[in-house]
Amino acid sequence: MEALKESLRPRPRPRIQTGKKTLRNRVVWSDETSEDPYSEITYTVPWGEGYAVIPTVDANGNKLSVPDALQKTFDKKLLTSSKIH
Repeated sequence: MEALKESLRPRPRPRIQTGKKTLRNRVVWSDETSEDPYSEITYTVPWGEGYAVIPTVDANGNKLSVPDALQKTFDKKLLTSSKIH
């Protein structure tokens, strides 16, 4: 099978702001790793006797791994809507 011509290869899309915002005024992002636009991706972890919801997208639209998101949350480097006690 012949290799794809350069012009037929899909080009990775850089992470971009779509120009849209959510109802809560969050920027909507689009990138090469996701078919759907996103503004927030969260991960729920056990916390004390309940659960904590950790954001995994930073202010620049970067998708963080769960360990990185947890570390940044503990370091208080992510914007959160409430303080973690």
